[in-house]
Amino acid sequence: MKKIIFLVAFLATTITSMAQFSNGSFLLTEGQYGSSSGGLFWLDPETGSLGSSVSQEVNGAGYGETAQFATIYGDKLYVTSKQAGSYGGGLLTVADAATAKNIYIFSSLSDDGHNYDGRAFCGVTESKGYMGTSNGIFVIDLENNQVVKLIEGSDCGYGIGEAIDGGYYQYDVYYHQIGSMVRVGDCVFASKQNEGILVIDIATDEIIYTISAEEFGGSFGELIQSKDGMLWTTACSTENYIYEHTPELNKLVMIDPHTCEAIEIPTEHKVSVSWATWRHGMMQACEHSNKILWKDVCYFDWMMYEQVGAPQILYYDIETGEEGVFVDLTTINPDYSIYAGFSIDPETDNVYVPVASNSGYGPWFLLVFDPQGTLIGDPISIPIGDWSDYPSMTLFTDDYTPEFTLDDKYILDVNDKIEFNLADIVFDKDNTQNGIIVEILNVENPEIATAEIADNKLTLWMKGQGLTTITLKALSNGKSTTKNITLSESGTTGIESVGMFNSQLFYRNGSLNVINSAGSYVTIYNTSGNQLYKHQINSNNFPMPLNLSPGIYIATVNGNTLKIAIQ
Repeated sequence: MKKIIFLVAFLATTITSMAQFSNGSFLLTEGQYGSSSGGLFWLDPETGSLGSSVSQEVNGAGYGETAQFATIYGDKLYVTSKQAGSYGGGLLTVADAATAKNIYIFSSLSDDGHNYDGRAFCGVTESKGYMGTSNGIFVIDLENNQVVKLIEGSDCGYGIGEAIDGGYYQYDVYYHQIGSMVRVGDCVFASKQNEGILVIDIATDEIIYTISAEEFGGSFGELIQSKDGMLWTTACSTENYIYEHTPELNKLVMIDPHTCEAIEIPTEHKVSVSWATWRHGMMQACEHSNKILWKDVCYFDWMMYEQVGAPQILYYDIETGEEGVFVDLTTINPDYSIYAGFSIDPETDNVYVPVASNSGYGPWFLLVFDPQGTLIGDPISIPIGDWSDYPSMTLFTDDYTPEFTLDDKYILDVNDKIEFNLADIVFDKDNTQNGIIVEILNVENPEIATAEIADNKLTLWMKGQGLTTITLKALSNGKSTTKNITLSESGTTGIESVGMFNSQLFYRNGSLNVINSAGSYVTIYNTSGNQLYKHQINSNNFPMPLNLSPGIYIATVNGNTLKIAIQ
């Protein structure tokens, strides 16, 4: 269970302005449209309850009207709202992630007199972010809190009041709006209603390709990245943009982000597609298993004032092709319906689901399920009143920076190379593996050695005699770390050369045997990713007794990994 650390005492559930939020989660709420703004509530891991509005206690105000999306990127909290409103909030609010204290409020993003509805925010680099709206994507300077520009081609492209297909207009918020955005490598993929997936070069902020949705019905919906690196989206007809009146036409689509090839994945269960209010999606990916979850076709029909469809969350196992029901809310309470988007904690794979009871107006509860779909604890009551009505999404604190698992030094013969899968050399305890971006900052002596990152692999080459230092950088959710690696030629040190393809690890009778690794370091980790110890190998047949308590451990040397089970 996550814990919260406070710098000052608090009474009951009152949040003070000096609170430090970590190792826990928030609930973002919309507020009452027209009468109150959105709010942010801390989920106390000790009591399992939601206290008073953090945003109101800390800032004296909530966010904009219908706060619908929030994310933590770097050390900042970014909250987007449909409209700035008149209650102290903005279209985009920037706050300190540790205290929730507001730093800057964007009341508008455009300079043409129109306040486009806010949608999602995507951190791109340490100094740049993208803000999606009902009319395009705006580039945001994160260091100076300034709007840089509107990305050309991401907006509607029509004049004010000019009729377009279907009788909609440029500023209709449900026709060409921007949805989910995901960074993959040097590009950001952004869903654009009734067009497809925009592929944006983050170096130039230009659209370099559009993955068309035409053959899949005309419009993509949610956009996520699964554990194996593939992108997943939902698809529907252009007419089915708010409610799912024709769910039999909806599709599940997988996209290879490297080739931009999109293919339909047949499913037995219906796929939910929504381009209505929320930009936090109805489909999410697990981090510790290669599964995706989505909400079954289910919505509250305000005209008929009744729930349509089954309040279920479905799953699809990408590796096995198995699909089924992750959780059926009617088994918990027949009056429950899924409200807004659900969230998956990347550290635990626990699933947080906001629900409404009786009608779509509440009261509301937050349900937490383990990765197997079992309810954890009792339903958590969501306060009713100003700043708390209508839940939007659950947001998790970001408490760790990325960590490299590479050794400090590698020894090679001239013209030899070592190759590592990026997923094996860096990790972040509370963020997705695919979200980590690794780059080469510097090679001190490129005539001695070179380095390259391609196809999700790092390759180090020994070109000549001597030694050099290679500096790597890992960026994960706006937080970065660097790693210096010394690469030397075997004749320089007198130690026999090693390479990851020759090194071997064996565990027998309480001893770890390290083969063909003289001069390298063997490292032992527990399953939480904590390094227990590191030892340099002084021969090519090195027995290493392990005095460890029963459990599962990971040993690595020169990119090779061995899972050790000690009874």
